[in-house]
Amino acid sequence: MIIELPFLAPSINQCYYTDKNSFTRHKSKAYRDFLSRCQIFIKTPEKSITEEMEVEINLWFPDKRRRDIDNQLKPILDMLVYFNIIKDDSLIQKLHVEKYYKKGEPMTLIEIKKV
Repeated sequence: MIIELPFLAPSINQCYYTDKNSFTRHKSKAYRDFLSRCQIFIKTPEKSITEEMEVEINLWFPDKRRRDIDNQLKPILDMLVYFNIIKDDSLIQKLHVEKYYKKGEPMTLIEIKKV
């Protein structure tokens, strides 16, 4: 399965916040907006992948600003579970991530293969 998104996920540092009164964690507006945008490009399958798998993620950043590649991973993997594409991200046995630069055009390409 291949998923192509013409944008990037928010950094994991931007995805959640803690309510100071109840000390509960919530999805941030940036993460909720990301999930909403993903819905346009993702067709939720009838049945999620429930077997071990490998995932390849290619990220195209719009500039060469310094970024940690791992900050993109958790929001993307959680999104795959959220849309029932995969049953659980603990089923991922192999994860390959690469980052590229494409001036002004961010993009995320996700490929999921059963092992």
